[in-house]
Amino acid sequence: MRFFAGFDAFAATGVGHVGVGERACVDTCSYLGQDEGILVGSQARGMILCASETHPLPYMPTRPFWVNAGAIMSYTLAEDGRPRYLSELRAGPDSINCGNASNWAAGTGVRRHP
Repeated sequence: MRFFAGFDAFAATGVGHVGVGERACVDTCSYLGQDEGILVGSQARGMILCASETHPLPYMPTRPFWVNAGAIMSYTLAEDGRPRYLSELRAGPDSINCGNASNWAAGTGVRRHP
């Protein structure tokens, strides 16, 4: 079941250092494709698709089941359309909406990063 109208493109106009904080990382039970990830935001009407680690980088292998989702105060939409804080996701059948598909969260970790 899908609970969003669609995707719109946007361009980032700047990037800046904001200090160190906790970041939620989500493991999924199934591989995600290059156009899949987790919808993350701080308001229900504007969310960003955080892609899984399917794009090759020179310093680490790909992890198509892993999403560096964002700040712990951000939330995602569960398959039932209700918001879930990233820091509250647990392993189990509480599906998360992964853009083009649904997936189970296998677990989450919170790490401190700049």
